[in-house]
Amino acid sequence: MTGLLRISPSRFIVTAALALALVGSGVAESTQRTEPGSLVVIDGDTLDYHGTAIDLAGIDAPELGQFCVVDQKSYPCGVQVAFDLKKLLAFESVTCTPGNGEAPGYDCRTKNSSLSVRLAEEGLVVARSNSDIESASRSARAVPLGIWRGEFADPGAWRRGSRLPGEPTDAPCPVLGVQIDGMTRYLVPTDPDYETWLGRDPDVRFCTDEDARAAGYGHVGSAVTPASH
Repeated sequence: MTGLLRISPSRFIVTAALALALVGSGVAESTQRTEPGSLVVIDGDTLDYHGTAIDLAGIDAPELGQFCVVDQKSYPCGVQVAFDLKKLLAFESVTCTPGNGEAPGYDCRTKNSSLSVRLAEEGLVVARSNSDIESASRSARAVPLGIWRGEFADPGAWRRGSRLPGEPTDAPCPVLGVQIDGMTRYLVPTDPDYETWLGRDPDVRFCTDEDARAAGYGHVGSAVTPASH
């Protein structure tokens, strides 16, 4: 099987794997053993592998700056889903392979199940393709579970500016743009040193990791304490 990423539990070690490296707009593959912390969670459907964003195929999660509403109360569902994915990865070994045209991104699986299906089963994402993911999402919606317990803007519509009436309009965007060793980097709430950097008044804030990358910021990828910068 080509394009294989094997991710061990708890510390996200990619063992005996095919590592990813960007070449232009494509992805080249090479075999290597990586160090702990090489794979980290960016948001509810995006992982970072050595600076390469890996989107989970067939799903769309609430963005990091997005709020959902339950019982007329808003909560930061985008951040919550990201932490839920981080918990999933902390206890599971995962294998990722490139998706296809129908479901671009990466098909990431534990020993017995698809990460995308599991997130859909828990009502944490919106299905975009694949009958198994759609079926899991329908079941979660029927209960309801996760984001289906209340109201939320479709993540795609949210990125285009759609907001629920109950979403706060003055909440600061959670993605932090900072300068590290003269380089522009961004941090997300799931990063280990996020709270420390939060207290240093970041240079800029973004509501999505996509916005940060579009502005030329790269994900910090691992813990970098501000005390040394």
